[in-house]
Amino acid sequence: MKYATVITDRHTGQSVECSEGDIATEFSEGSLYWWQEGNGACDCNRSAFFFRALHGLEDDAEFKEALCDDGINKRYIVPHLKLADGTLVPVDEPIELVGDVSRFA
Repeated sequence: MKYATVITDRHTGQSVECSEGDIATEFSEGSLYWWQEGNGACDCNRSAFFFRALHGLEDDAEFKEALCDDGINKRYIVPHLKLADGTLVPVDEPIELVGDVSRFA
């Protein structure tokens, strides 16, 4: 079953739904791993998906990559994956703003 990913920018509170391109894959056990511990867990990749969805782009040509996060001070969070049947699959725990995130500004 296809799924969309909701990504929220913790600085602005803005959320986007990414449902096109290389993240609109079939949902599987590996989907959660990819967003929680794999490449999709880092701000550098999440910010690229966020930027593309926000601006309706198909590639990252105009995108300046964000720094990798330290695992604590994430700027981009994925509250859930949204399956095609409407089911929401939690990904990130709610995260409080902790420490200095000015490097993401």
